[in-house]
Parts: sequence; C-alpha cells; structure tokens
Amino acid sequence: VHPSEQIEHIKSPQFFDRMDELLGKPRVDPHGSPIPDKNGKIVATSYLKLSECKANDSVKLSGLANSSQEFLNYLNDKKIKLGIVLQIQSVEPFDGSMKIKYLSNRTEVISHIACEKLLVEK
Repeated sequence: VHPSEQIEHIKSPQFFDRMDELLGKPRVDPHGSPIPDKNGKIVATSYLKLSECKANDSVKLSGLANSSQEFLNYLNDKKIKLGIVLQIQSVEPFDGSMKIKYLSNRTEVISHIACEKLLVEK
C-alpha cells in the first residue's frame, strides 16, 4: 500500500495542521491549482491565459491548464516554471504564437497551443 493511500485514512486534525505548517501553508499545488483550506474553502484565483495577453505585457506564470507529462517536459526543456515573469515581446497575428523573454535574457517563441495552457497574473 502506497503511503499516500495510508495518509488519506488519518483522521487527526493536528497531523494535517502540522503538515500544512511544514509545507508553508500552500494555497496552490505544484501546477497552480488551488488547494482548499481545512474547511474545504477554496480561495478564488483570477488567472488569465497567456494567449489573452498582449505585446509588452509583463506577467507572472501562476498555473497550468494542462499538466500532462508531455507538456511538463516541454516547459522543463525551455526552463519555464511557475513564478517566473514572462515579458511578451510580440504576438504573431497569423497564428497567435508569442515571443517571450524571461530569466533575464532568455527568449522563446511559444505556440498558441502552449499559450492557451499557461495561466498568468498581471
């Protein structure tokens, strides 16, 4: 039996309070999806899709609308991770692909398909 399956049967509020404290009381999971508090309440987030942004916008990557292993590998290869600031340099009128700058001097062209899956905050 996997340890995570054992943990789901623990009924100790103190255990979960301590785990929450040790983890820094996260409000989102590693892909940016909200984590409910101990009462099941979810704090609403208002993310935009990167595809909804315009040239010259500067946004913070805060979530992913798709967390398939293939997409995560794509992002890892480009060193794109949650929390980084993306500066949109241009948007291609033909197909919606975007040229972005991040990590001080790295630039990439990101397809419209990928831009639809990257959730950002202004």
